[in-house]
Amino acid sequence: MILLGELENSISKLSNDFHRIESRVCNRYACHVELVDHTPASTGSIISTFCAVRGYNGQHFNHRTGKFVSPHDGLYLVCVTLNEWEGKQIRVGVMAGGRCCTAIEVKCADTSAAGSVVVDMKKGQEIYCKVSYAEQGATLSNYSSFTIVSL
Repeated sequence: MILLGELENSISKLSNDFHRIESRVCNRYACHVELVDHTPASTGSIISTFCAVRGYNGQHFNHRTGKFVSPHDGLYLVCVTLNEWEGKQIRVGVMAGGRCCTAIEVKCADTSAAGSVVVDMKKGQEIYCKVSYAEQGATLSNYSSFTIVSL
């Protein structure tokens, strides 16, 4: 039979092995990107024509290449909204770590499609949106946007 004092002593010794989290320090990152009106969408291209890029807590989105480079290890929420003006089909994949994590597709004129995905990233890995399919002459409107938030 274990005495209460021995049990408390064992618990006290075990609790010293665990680090207590006094306060959580983290650098949240958020970026919102809006596309230029009539952004061309061709199969295989990376979307990189933006009218507005708003980054919070650092500039980790390269508006020239359309690629986001993760500033730290962690989970990132990527939200995509696509809007097509001319009734042509466009499918865009969210690429991370060299693979497609999700795809969003819009098919009809003046309509929007949206999707999101949570991606586990390592520092320095890239996230970008790549057109996996587009009918000839397809364009995205300025109602299209991407948002990336570290969780």
